[in-house]
Amino acid sequence: MKFDLVKHKDGYFVPGSDSDMKKSQKVGVGEVVRAKSVDQRNYDHHKKYFAMIRFAFHHLPERFTFTDEEDLREALLIGIGWKEIRHDFHGNTKEVAKSISFSSVGQQRFEKIYSKTLDLVVRLVEIDSKQVENELLNFM
Repeated sequence: MKFDLVKHKDGYFVPGSDSDMKKSQKVGVGEVVRAKSVDQRNYDHHKKYFAMIRFAFHHLPERFTFTDEEDLREALLIGIGWKEIRHDFHGNTKEVAKSISFSSVGQQRFEKIYSKTLDLVVRLVEIDSKQVENELLNFM
């Protein structure tokens, strides 16, 4: 059984939601529960990242020819160095973007990826980061 706990300002842990409370009530008095801390991703930040990709796709100068938002997303990840090298049977190599899935990237690392991507988008679109951040509200 899994449930989330949130640390209270007084130092103790409380269930994170109503459903977590229901699950925690199944734990018997005196029963030991082992907790594992994880770097939980912020879903709203994830949505904001994809809004930034959409924004960039619609505002890139015409000299950039990406087929779709996914193509641009992969190029941006490679552009910030979030990549790996793949080899085929013929000895050819290719750079591919590494995954940013919730299971492979925690929030702290995702924040760095977001920040580097924002810096690159600002350079490509040629407007300042404050403007991009304000415009993202229209793309969420």
